[in-house]
Amino acid sequence: MFRKPLLLASSILLSSVSALAIDTPPSLTIGGYARFQSYGFQNSRTPTYGPDVTAAQSVASVPVTGRGRGYAFAQTGEIAFKVLGKLDNGLTYGYTLAIDGDSGQNVSGFKPTVNENHLLFSDNWGVVELGDTDGVQDYFTVGPMNVLGATGGIGGDYRKVFTTSAEVFTSTLMIGDSQYSTKLSYYTPRIAGLKLGVSFTPSSNEQGSRITDSSSSGQMRTTKNIAVGINYAKAWNTFGLNLSLAGIAARTKRGTDSYTATVGSKIKDVRAWSAGALLTYDRWMFGLGYIDNGTSMVPESYARLGADAGKSYSTALGYNFGSSKVALGYQKTVTNIKAGTSKGKADVFSLTGDYTIAPGLGIYAEADYANLKTNQTAVARNIITNGTKNKGNNKGGIFIAGVKISF
Repeated sequence: MFRKPLLLASSILLSSVSALAIDTPPSLTIGGYARFQSYGFQNSRTPTYGPDVTAAQSVASVPVTGRGRGYAFAQTGEIAFKVLGKLDNGLTYGYTLAIDGDSGQNVSGFKPTVNENHLLFSDNWGVVELGDTDGVQDYFTVGPMNVLGATGGIGGDYRKVFTTSAEVFTSTLMIGDSQYSTKLSYYTPRIAGLKLGVSFTPSSNEQGSRITDSSSSGQMRTTKNIAVGINYAKAWNTFGLNLSLAGIAARTKRGTDSYTATVGSKIKDVRAWSAGALLTYDRWMFGLGYIDNGTSMVPESYARLGADAGKSYSTALGYNFGSSKVALGYQKTVTNIKAGTSKGKADVFSLTGDYTIAPGLGIYAEADYANLKTNQTAVARNIITNGTKNKGNNKGGIFIAGVKISF
């Protein structure tokens, strides 16, 4: 006679427990992209290669082939595994593993096969990321890179077939950027349009489980790398505004490579900052960017002569129509080589176009023109920049076309 009430009570209790147990178990999603592209290019100067290519990458982080003229094919890609779960108290936790699909990276030494490998925790107090991923200086920064398509125009793949002149800055990243090195980052919630963030990287040479001896590492690197940033975003009907300000401060460590062994002095610590703006109106996009590298990673003996690491000014204008997008960009950089001498300069123009054939399938094209100028003081120093040395003025054109599959 008591069976039905007991069953009813048990059912009510189980229902209550079930209603409270709302943890969402981790689920896996897979995404990524693959692209095949062709190059046609011409340089006015073919470089002389230096003895230590990999050491230079810690300075400029730009792989450059330095070929004079011709054509080339390239295949790249990435596949990303993302795991996300959620606790009943609202805490979201996750893990990302992104694997580089570029077979050439296995032998080049420019970056690892695994691009990203990090944990994530987020709630109404903000977001924490732990591991190998970009920092606040990359996630927060806006500007021309948000407007240009194809490979990125002024910040894209043209440098892989274009020879950079001695001591001329051509990157769209601040010198000292920790990139995918193991770090801890914190991002606040967005309040009244504002979002703050900070990233700490103990050593730019440490990635994954690799822990290096700071006194014997072969490449020049940064330690105690702290990046901070602020981002503001606001939208009014068809008009949008996004502003960013970021900076990097880090200690610079000399290595045992040929570059830091021959400059004959200490290397200046990193003190760099950047600012950016992105405006959108209906189908139009307009971006502005500025980078000031100060004397980051410049040998002290050169800094005393007035040398610095360069400044960059960039802009881009784009228009979206249906499944297509076109954009025009320009970057100007100025580097002090020595007080009282001509400066290192770069003028880069980019025209990009993208067309979406179907969801996940698109084609793109890009035309770039670069004019780089330096002087004999920079050339005579034999400073290894982007894998080459003894490079004078260079100008030329690059055309890139490709097909991309995203999923």
